[in-house]
Amino acid sequence: GATLCGCPGRAEPTLISPGTFDENLNVICGQDALKIVRIKPAGSALMDFKDFANGRQTQANDSLIQIDM
Repeated sequence: GATLCGCPGRAEPTLISPGTFDENLNVICGQDALKIVRIKPAGSALMDFKDFANGRQTQANDSLIQIDM
C-alpha cells in the first residue's frame, strides 16, 4: 500500500478509463484528473511522486489497481 498526497488536476472530458495515468502522469478520475504530488510507499519515507514514478518506470496508460486488504 501507499499513502497519496495530491491536488486537483484538470476537468476535461476524456475517453481514458478511471485509474489510468495520462501523458502528464495525472490519474484520470471520470471527467477530472488527480495530480499526485507526493507518495508514501509502505515501509518507505514520503517522496515526490515524480521520483517514485521514474523509479518504477511509470508511463502514460499505466493503471492503478485496487489491492484488497
